[in-house]
Amino acid sequence: MIVAAVAVAAAGLIVHNVLSLPLAPLAVENVGPVAVYAALLAWCVAARDGIAARAALTFWAGLNLVGGALTVLPLPLLPFVPEQTVEHYAAHAIYAISQVPLLGLLLTARRRPAGPPQGACALLHRLLHRWAWCQHHVRAKRLRLEGDLLARQQLGQHAKGRRPGYAWG
Repeated sequence: MIVAAVAVAAAGLIVHNVLSLPLAPLAVENVGPVAVYAALLAWCVAARDGIAARAALTFWAGLNLVGGALTVLPLPLLPFVPEQTVEHYAAHAIYAISQVPLLGLLLTARRRPAGPPQGACALLHRLLHRWAWCQHHVRAKRLRLEGDLLARQQLGQHAKGRRPGYAWG
C-alpha cells in the first residue's frame, strides 16, 4: 500500500515538472527527488520499528505538498515569478494532490505490530518459541503431578489419624 502511495507521489512530481518546466522525465530535477522517495521507502520497508523512517517520509511528502501548493503563487519571497496560467495551476494541483494519499496513509497508519521476525531469523524464532511452549507445559504437568501427590499424602496421613501437613511426624 505504501509502495503505491509513494509511486503516486513521485509520479505527481514528475508530471508537474514535465508539464510546467521544460524537463525530460529523466532529468536530474526529476531523478533526484524520486531517488529521495525511493530511499525513504526502502528505509521504511527495511526498518523493524520504522518510526524515524516514517517521520522522514512524512516530512518529505509534506514538504512536497506545501511546495506544490505555495510555489504556484506569486509570492515576494520566491526567487522566481511563477507563470499564472490555468495549465500551471493544474500542474501544481496534480503535484500537491498526488502527495495526499501518501500523507494520509502515513499519518493514519499505526506502527507495525511487533510480530515474529522475518527472513533468516524466522526459523530460529519459531524453534525457540516452540521450545519455550514445551518447557511451560512440561513444568505445568510436573506441578500438577506434585500437587496430586501432596494431596494424596495429606489425605493418607489424615486417614491414619495424623494431622495434615506433617509428613514425617
